[in-house]
Amino acid sequence: MKPKNSRNLIILVHPGEVTNWLWEDNFPFMPFESLFLARYLEEHGYDVMIVDQRVDGEWKQRVRGVVDQILWVGVTAISGPQVTDALKAAADIREIDADLPIVWGGWHPSFFPEKTINHPLADFVVTGIGELKVVQLSEFIAGGMKGELDVPGLLKKGVVKPVVPVKEKFTDLVEIPAYHLIDPDKYRSKNNMAGLITARGCPFRCSFCTIAQIAYINRPIESVLNEIRHLIGDLGFEYLNFADGHFFAQRARVLQIIDRMHEEGHDFKWNAGARPETLGKFRPHELERIMNSGLQQIMIGAESGSDVMLERIVKDAKPEDIVETARITGEYGIRLSLSFMSGLPYETTEDLRKTIDVVEKVVTLNPQAKVINPIYQPIPGAPSYDQMLELGWTPPETLEAWGESISWNQQIEDIECFPWMKPAEFDEYVEVFQNSIFGKVRTIHFTGQERSADVSVSGTSGELGVSVAEAAKNEGTAASD
Repeated sequence: MKPKNSRNLIILVHPGEVTNWLWEDNFPFMPFESLFLARYLEEHGYDVMIVDQRVDGEWKQRVRGVVDQILWVGVTAISGPQVTDALKAAADIREIDADLPIVWGGWHPSFFPEKTINHPLADFVVTGIGELKVVQLSEFIAGGMKGELDVPGLLKKGVVKPVVPVKEKFTDLVEIPAYHLIDPDKYRSKNNMAGLITARGCPFRCSFCTIAQIAYINRPIESVLNEIRHLIGDLGFEYLNFADGHFFAQRARVLQIIDRMHEEGHDFKWNAGARPETLGKFRPHELERIMNSGLQQIMIGAESGSDVMLERIVKDAKPEDIVETARITGEYGIRLSLSFMSGLPYETTEDLRKTIDVVEKVVTLNPQAKVINPIYQPIPGAPSYDQMLELGWTPPETLEAWGESISWNQQIEDIECFPWMKPAEFDEYVEVFQNSIFGKVRTIHFTGQERSADVSVSGTSGELGVSVAEAAKNEGTAASD
């Protein structure tokens, strides 16, 4: 039972910097982690304020206005620049009220809980899935923080307690996320797109990804449909991005969602993420229904065109799957966005050449293909992180150093040498890379017309590694009924 306390407000901070996001299809996703967690806290009797620093330059004034009501403030962080933003947010909270408990959660604190709790700007750390622990934490804080906080996965400043990683499962979310706590117009792109998540986790096992730490769970189908109705009908969005790790994981579920919305007259454009082998598992008549349902773009983490590398990263896909996906989407005129990572552990120049060959085929079969080429960077919690440690890579030691260690725009020129290569081998790799489609925007001659394949050499694998893009196979199979 929730203790009675005059402080009943919980602040959930999504760290970041205010940016002019509103161009065609680049915009900040709504803070999913806060929207889900806020709904859960509200269902247990707490008031919640969501602070998204990316869209709210006046957030400190808002917090000062309710400071006497605040029970605790939570910040979330994935490894990389968001850690820096989270540290700045926590420092600002300390300045507003030095006595407010600051709670850290998210991927980075989950994998480095002891180092996080030892930082002066952290009072508590929630590891793993917050929904399973925040009510007990809130009760402990509301009760005056007396006694022991004996909850697995919760750390309190000054208490040395090892955290044993446990595979956890999200709770079912019957109600839609807490959209009433944000201003949807601040996330409205020029093409009027909104994102949503219909399942949490991912049923695959890619070695560079962390999502294997949580179990895959579908949200109840009616909850998903209600959310679509709210976004399209109530909030007026016209374009949806299904931001699941793998929206096409279950064939029957995908068809049910698009068929139900079509029957109700909700017509909208949509994007979704898939895996290289997914579309090939759909039957022809099912593909026809999907491709003609308003689908505009599919995003795929292809990662490599080398059989050897795909096996090494446990992708459970083959180069021919990538090519077949390009063929299918090209035939239907669907845009295709693919990510091919360079510098994966143990990758060779020959592996790079094979990837380049696959990319050449992709942009020929689908002239609308956009190929993104992030440079791999080790992400805590992923098997490939441990591989990099074995190769001699030295990780950052502090939160501040982690915030500076990962760049979203790292390029091949920023790398001195891969740990598994000799300098001469690396020089050959870089030369092949720079003279390939990865090193320039290439004009493809296709059926007599010039088509440009948009090839970006910017970005990093960091975001892909911890977000909804790719994950680890722990149950189920792709495109199953």
